[in-house]
Amino acid sequence: MQSKALLGSSQGAVMPLAHTVLRHAFMMATDDYFWLSGWLFLLSVPLVWMARGPFRPSGVPLTVE
Repeated sequence: MQSKALLGSSQGAVMPLAHTVLRHAFMMATDDYFWLSGWLFLLSVPLVWMARGPFRPSGVPLTVE
């Protein structure tokens, strides 16, 4: 009977620790996703910079209304 009581109390102590570890793992994964998104954005800037502008026939002036 005493061993069951010890097992139950240790299981109760492990659950909050497991929850904390799981929350920390999700936070680390979110941080990694943020860094990956930032690097992909920075790598895409030169592609956008070098992209051709919208097609416009030569000799047609750009009108602003």
